[in-house]
Amino acid sequence: MVMSMEESISQQLLGQSPSKVEKISVASAQSDGGMIKGLSADLVSLSHLDLKDAGITSLKGLPKLPKLRSLNLEGNLIKDGEDLEWVAENCPALENLVLSANPITDLTKLEALNKLAKLTSLQLTGSEIAKVDGYEAKVFALLPSLTTVDGKKKDVEEVEDDDDEAEEEDEESDDDAESDGEEGNPGLQALLGGEDLSDDDEDFGGEEGGSDDDEEDDDDDDEDEETGDDATPKKADVQPEGGKGIKRKAEDDDAE
Repeated sequence: MVMSMEESISQQLLGQSPSKVEKISVASAQSDGGMIKGLSADLVSLSHLDLKDAGITSLKGLPKLPKLRSLNLEGNLIKDGEDLEWVAENCPALENLVLSANPITDLTKLEALNKLAKLTSLQLTGSEIAKVDGYEAKVFALLPSLTTVDGKKKDVEEVEDDDDEAEEEDEESDDDAESDGEEGNPGLQALLGGEDLSDDDEDFGGEEGGSDDDEEDDDDDDEDEETGDDATPKKADVQPEGGKGIKRKAEDDDAE
């Protein structure tokens, strides 16, 4: 006789405090009319739950399980997007979800799982979705938090290549901006009002030439001063009017 899901759960909780139970497996135990029974909100520490092949058609009996990280629903009859929304609302810490061999036909129904920010692994093998060529890439695009779909890892190298290309484009944009800045930068000639710098050079040269002329004039002045000094008669050579010297005049006075 096949044990019911509720009986299986009761046996596993026997003698234990529900708040301390971390793992429950009711694989192959049958649900009651496709509903989940036997689980309660007291299972606050539950991290792993295995409900494989239990004939489940609805997940609305799943209680709030704040620490549940892994949920196995393989081989059940889940096909409604509302059931996945229920999982997303009640299992916020979920990281690994197995939906293999469930009759989910519409890929968009998986969008409800976007609320699971920590979900990194999803298994869909044997489902209708997995029959579509390239479904993994579509699932990755639909659920960005995923790193693995049916054992296939997200193409990290492709993501890195895209980042490298983006960086190269940014560098090229920076180079173009610098080039445009150089072309648009007015030169010194433009800042001087369009004057020809060569004229300024000539002016500077003229000033230098003027300095040389000034130096020559100074030299001439010095020569003139020297010449003037030489032309000035010495005191001993000065003769008074009348052509006689002072000594000769005194001798004539004595003779008289």
